[in-house]
Amino acid sequence: ARWVCCSAALWLGLALAAPAATVMLEPERIEMQVSESLEPGGLGPAWQGGTLPENWARSHPGLRGGVAWYRIEFNLPSTEYGSGSWSLYIPYLYDGGRLWLNGAPLASIAQTTAHSHVRWERPHLIAIPDSQLRTGRNQLLLRAVVTDPGAGLRLQRLTIGPSEAMLPLYERRLFWVRTMPQSTVATGLVVGAFVCFIWWRRRDEVLYGLFGLALLLWSVRTLTFVIEVLPADWWPWWRALYHSATGGFVVVLALFAMRFAGLRG
Repeated sequence: ARWVCCSAALWLGLALAAPAATVMLEPERIEMQVSESLEPGGLGPAWQGGTLPENWARSHPGLRGGVAWYRIEFNLPSTEYGSGSWSLYIPYLYDGGRLWLNGAPLASIAQTTAHSHVRWERPHLIAIPDSQLRTGRNQLLLRAVVTDPGAGLRLQRLTIGPSEAMLPLYERRLFWVRTMPQSTVATGLVVGAFVCFIWWRRRDEVLYGLFGLALLLWSVRTLTFVIEVLPADWWPWWRALYHSATGGFVVVLALFAMRFAGLRG
């Protein structure tokens, strides 16, 4: 029937017009070893298998060392090779690191040194030169210094794909872990100071004072998502301030809730 032919032609036209599915690679298998080597050439053969996401403290209990090397392999389809700019998306890499792709340096994310301490909450989007990609098997190496050996190192699942497909992932996480904390800190400091001013003028309104103090403490705590690089000498004091602000917020908010509910005892 004519309507059958028209329907078939319509579906065929839609199928041809639809864009091809974007290829995004998410390797799951990894290999890891502890080595103080500065370059890939100094690595030994003793690799330990694992999967992403990786939590060193859980996956390799008892393993000690200051530097962790990760080897991640992925296969690039021949139909995608040379199709345009590609990028590597890393949700977060707290302590930074250095990356190699197929034996050549790819990128360096600032790490903790004797003079500065880093804590990267933000995501990373690393452009991959076309000259470093290969059809078929590709090998990515990551060298990460473990700042806190007791806690180990955490490595989230990585995504490799066309830059235009990686950019929304990067921008979405950047919004939640950078833009939102910055807005929270600014809003909390302004509103908290204003509410505390109201309490200062009306001392009998204790709820205002408690609520304003809670906002200020939460703003100070949230600064951990905003301040990512500090002088090394400041880091212990900053962590002490962070934990004090967190504990103070809990206590003050509990007092606010109890007074609001009429429980004064």
